[in-house]
Amino acid sequence: MKFAEIDASQFPVVVIRINPKEASKADVEEHMHESYEFVQSQTQMFVSVYDLTNLKYLSSEARIQLGEWTKQNKALFQKHIAGVAYYSPSVVTSMLLKGIFLISPPPTVYIIAGSIEEALTWARERVKNKARS
Repeated sequence: MKFAEIDASQFPVVVIRINPKEASKADVEEHMHESYEFVQSQTQMFVSVYDLTNLKYLSSEARIQLGEWTKQNKALFQKHIAGVAYYSPSVVTSMLLKGIFLISPPPTVYIIAGSIEEALTWARERVKNKARS
């Protein structure tokens, strides 16, 4: 099982579902590679929804690795991603995200949603607003 699945069936809303497994360094690298390839291949802006419902422990090494990768690809993400919604039913995970983003914000507009429905609604609205501008 992969660490994460990219579901583009609702494009331009793209849902990234984290699977219930502890991610190894190789899992994180595979996710970064697949995400990079997906983003780079898009000709239309889209909004990502990260469903972190099944997120297991993510080592500090993996978090740093993801943070560095995000910084390195900031221009690519800003070119293709109109926003990112994060959802986790875990208060602890939501608080961790808020703390991380306070120090190092994502390269795009984002929301930490209280429900998956809120995340998807925000993403759809973001798509509509970007289409008008």
